[in-house]
Amino acid sequence: MAKLAARYERKGLADVYAALQPVVQQGGTLRGEDLPALIAQLGVGEEAVRKTLSRMMVRFRQEMEYAVRLTVEDSAAVGEELAYLRGLFAQ
Repeated sequence: MAKLAARYERKGLADVYAALQPVVQQGGTLRGEDLPALIAQLGVGEEAVRKTLSRMMVRFRQEMEYAVRLTVEDSAAVGEELAYLRGLFAQ
């Protein structure tokens, strides 16, 4: 998450990262989240919040995949390792 945070900070979007980071860490769904509060906090509409979260999730997945690639010997094992990690986070 540190690389993702740094990316958003470099772009002057640290406030966006701070608002959406808890959602990303909880799996990236807005179900159960206080969407009106996020809209007010970010000062944008619902569609913008959803698109921004979607983009953040894509970047998060890319960062996770990159980190896993550094830890496995065979690139074919990346998918298996990511599936294992998703299982851990789902618990």
